[in-house]
Amino acid sequence: MSRALDAREEDEVATFLRDADQRAPLEVCIYNVGANVNFPLLDTTERLFRKVWEMACYGGFLAAREAARYMVPRARGGIFFTGATASMRGEVGYAAFASAKFALRGLAQSIARELGAEEDSRRASRD
Repeated sequence: MSRALDAREEDEVATFLRDADQRAPLEVCIYNVGANVNFPLLDTTERLFRKVWEMACYGGFLAAREAARYMVPRARGGIFFTGATASMRGEVGYAAFASAKFALRGLAQSIARELGAEEDSRRASRD
């Protein structure tokens, strides 16, 4: 299911995933919002920096949290974030984008450890 929405708006993300889950049980969520902009540091406004971070990282948080609300009780599903080289190293003119992708990578690692640990404990209790 696809739909245009503002990934920075909690209610829009929650509604989209609820609607998707109503069509078929949600098993995969892929977060792939483009926020790749190149601006020299001195030309990067606070507004630009914040919007890039909101799209690349905060929106990923919203999507993952809302998807997990459906997947965790069912003990199945996968949440994926698309990456970029910028998540490993910053380049000239990419302070906003690189920092947002670094943050998204950290978010993904934390979520994987938390939800993976939850799955590991469920698996251990069944064995």
